[in-house]
Parts: sequence; C-alpha cells; structure tokens
Amino acid sequence: MDEIIVINEGKAIERGSHAELLAANGFYRKLWDDQGHIAHDDEDEDEDDEDDDE
Repeated sequence: MDEIIVINEGKAIERGSHAELLAANGFYRKLWDDQGHIAHDDEDEDEDDEDDDE
C-alpha cells in the first residue's frame, strides 16, 4: 500500500492512504477541498442533480 505523509512546518502531522486521509477530515482533507476536488460520492450525487435539471 502507498502511504502519504503530510508535512506541515517541518513536522509529519498525518499519514495514511489517500482514502484514510480524506476520511480523517484533517489537514490533508482541507488541502484537497481547497483545490476544488470533489469526493467520489459527491460526484454521483452531482450527476443525479444534473439529470433533474433537464
């Protein structure tokens, strides 16, 4: 398994897989969200919403 280590101000503050770090709702999740990414579950809901608009 690949492991991501999140470094902030020279210290490792989080570590885990991408999915684990997103689920932890910590610093990694904030960085991910700030970049405009959408969680996979949210994408499915957005697709359903688009169908409703038509």
